[in-house]
Amino acid sequence: MQAYRNAELWSARKAMLAALEQGLDTLGQHIVVLDPHQRIEFATDGARRLLGDTLANRRGLPDEIRAWITEHHDRRPAAEPLIRDIAGNTVLVRLLPNKRSDRREVLLLENGTGQLSVNALRSLGLTQREAETLHAVALGQSPLQTAQRMGIATRTVEKHLQHIYDKLGVRGLSQATATAWAAVGVQRSLTA
Repeated sequence: MQAYRNAELWSARKAMLAALEQGLDTLGQHIVVLDPHQRIEFATDGARRLLGDTLANRRGLPDEIRAWITEHHDRRPAAEPLIRDIAGNTVLVRLLPNKRSDRREVLLLENGTGQLSVNALRSLGLTQREAETLHAVALGQSPLQTAQRMGIATRTVEKHLQHIYDKLGVRGLSQATATAWAAVGVQRSLTA
């Protein structure tokens, strides 16, 4: 009886995983789960397509992605993704925050143009100046650097950021930056 229940549970989990993969694929997002030694433990079909020969040849992740993960391993994952050409595709790689004790890491892969543009940010409902401000901070500039580059007061940049947070429905700079980088994928979908 226990073996039958285990088989039912396994079938239900397999179906749930297939539905999750299909949903992610519809959104153009793909998952890779790494074990504690950065070996690929699981990859969705879409992730396998994006990574191409690197998975087919069982080489695992490209060295560049491994180095990027190691660089971000001991701090909060950066909102800014790694953008690289892999197997002829521009791929955005994000390291998702890990609160698990098993030290597995999850990578979110997306097709993208790799270009974070002011126009892509304008498509989020931002004004030209708000989009320019978000563009600058998403690329790593501080509010002070952004103010200097734009020739405006730091207080004006802070006001632009406050309006951006309200329009995007986010609470702070890191969430706004993550939304800005997500706009890269949105821009690709709109132009495709």
